[in-house]
Amino acid sequence: MSTTTYKCPSCHEGTLQDMDDGTLRCSECAKVFPTPERVCANCRHVNQVDADACAQCGASLKLTCPECRTLNWSGAKQCKSCGTRLDIVGQVIMREKLRTDDRFGRMARGVAEQKEAEEAASERRQAEWWEDENKRRAQVAARQQKQQERDRRMFIMVATAAIAIGVIVVILTVVTSGG
Repeated sequence: MSTTTYKCPSCHEGTLQDMDDGTLRCSECAKVFPTPERVCANCRHVNQVDADACAQCGASLKLTCPECRTLNWSGAKQCKSCGTRLDIVGQVIMREKLRTDDRFGRMARGVAEQKEAEEAASERRQAEWWEDENKRRAQVAARQQKQQERDRRMFIMVATAAIAIGVIVVILTVVTSGG
């Protein structure tokens, strides 16, 4: 049992002591009170110590802190762990904070999506460039092969003509000197 500094609301003389069973007991008049965590903030029904929802109206007896995720009593004004306000003002503040965070998150996701789209477009352009470059190289190779074929035919024609001229010169020399 731990002694608290709360005065008894019944006799106004004694202090309330936590009995560690979900009740508070007055040190003077011995009146027993349920701890606030057992009292439904919606209908004021006193619930079992370990209840998560009100047995009478079904309202949740637990409230999760939006900042640190700690479970608090549904009637708590602030989080018992981090001190974040849990009342309407606190909810508005958290909603605005989440909306701002969400806005920045959406902006960050938008930037990431835009970067991914630009990278994908860049990769497509690069693939198209390589495809065009490979086609160009194939065309250059085909032109070079045609040119080499033409050069070879030209060489054969020139060599044949030179041989023919040489043969004619030899024949003319033989005919003119032998006769």
